[in-house]
Amino acid sequence: MINKDRIGLGTSIVTIEAIDRDDKMNGNGFISYSIENIDPSNDEFLTLTNTGELILNSTPPIGRY
Repeated sequence: MINKDRIGLGTSIVTIEAIDRDDKMNGNGFISYSIENIDPSNDEFLTLTNTGELILNSTPPIGRY
């Protein structure tokens, strides 16, 4: 859940790109994903851990965004 006063409904906040990493261009096999854009860009808003977990902080410190 995201505070609707900070981010309007229907707003895109993350852009993720999927890249096919094997020799075949069919989307099967080795695929990697990367975050291309986070908006608003702030390290405390979305955090990607080294285990692959994506954490959304819906209650950031006041005045940060």
